[in-house]
Amino acid sequence: MRRYLATMEYLPALVFFTIASFFASRFLIAFFPGEPFSWQAFLALAPLGREFGVLYPTSTLANGALVADGFFLIGAACLLLVSLRQWRRTRFVCFHSSLVALIFGMNDEKVWVASHNTSGGLIEYSIIPNFSQLDPIFIWLFFGVICACLTAHCDLIWWLRHRHRDVPNRA
Repeated sequence: MRRYLATMEYLPALVFFTIASFFASRFLIAFFPGEPFSWQAFLALAPLGREFGVLYPTSTLANGALVADGFFLIGAACLLLVSLRQWRRTRFVCFHSSLVALIFGMNDEKVWVASHNTSGGLIEYSIIPNFSQLDPIFIWLFFGVICACLTAHCDLIWWLRHRHRDVPNRA
């Protein structure tokens, strides 16, 4: 079980790498619009990255490269934090920011919508997700990131309870 949870700790980095890959697939479409691979990559990553594409419009190549590099560097930081266990608070923040990014990315797929109103009124949101329109790989990623966040919680709580046992008595 411990090995399974340790494997789940790599998934927050995968969230940021997927968002960076979405921006890279937008570059593929810009440079190679006739290639089917560029469209397949874009459509495969669109359920998670479409909201970020609206949030960060990349009107120029330099802006898009900066945004993609930013998400790539955050993912690399998450991988570094998995190996460096002494930075517990930073792991906690990075893992939970990947969960927030994943929830934000799933918003466009109407995972959190409870009712649709066609007359232009308010849309009600639900805490219980509706995964019926989402690809199973993103469902697996969602629950894996939740497991990674839980391991960060357990590690931080364990450290808070046992941090004074390692300090020698200076009486």
